[in-house]
Amino acid sequence: MMRSHVEELYAEYLIHKGYMVMQDIPFYNRKNEPGGWSDIDILAFKKKELIIAECKTDIVGGIAGDCKEKAKKLKEHFKKAKRFAERTYPFLSIKDVKLKVVYERGTTNDKPSRSPKFDKECENKRIEAIHISTVINKLIPLLKRHSREWHPTTRVLLTLKQLGYFSNENLNNWGSS
Repeated sequence: MMRSHVEELYAEYLIHKGYMVMQDIPFYNRKNEPGGWSDIDILAFKKKELIIAECKTDIVGGIAGDCKEKAKKLKEHFKKAKRFAERTYPFLSIKDVKLKVVYERGTTNDKPSRSPKFDKECENKRIEAIHISTVINKLIPLLKRHSREWHPTTRVLLTLKQLGYFSNENLNNWGSS
C-alpha cells in the first residue's frame, strides 16, 4: 500500500524528534471483534513513550459531517491497535501511550483546512488531532539542522523552503479556513 504524504511527513518529524518509527503495521482483529484486517499507520517509540498515529489526507469522507462518529471510530481503532502493540511488543512495557490523528483536509474545500469540531470531538476521546500545517511548521526547523535528508518528501519540502517558496507567514496561514 502506498503511504500518504501526511504519513510520510509525520513519520519524518517523529524520526527527527528521536523516535524509532515503524509504519503500516498490519494486524488482524480478534475473532470476537468485527473488522478483519486493519493497520497502524505509525507506531513510534521513545524511552517510556509510545505514539500510535493514524494519518488521514481527508477526514470529510465516509460519514458525512459526523465528527462525533468519526472520533468514536478512531477511538475504537486505537483501542485495538494499542492492544495489538502490547501483545506484539511486550518488551516495551510502556505506560505513556499517546493517540494521535494527523490530517490534511477537515472541510469539503479542496485545500488543506482544519476542522475545529473534529479536533474537539477527538479531544473528548483523548485523541490529539494534529493538522498537517502544524507538522510542517515543526519539521522545517528540524530539517535545517541536518545537511542531508534521507527521505524524498522532506528533501523536496526543504528545497522548496530554501528556494523561498514558503514564507513563515504562508506556513502559519496554511490550513486556516
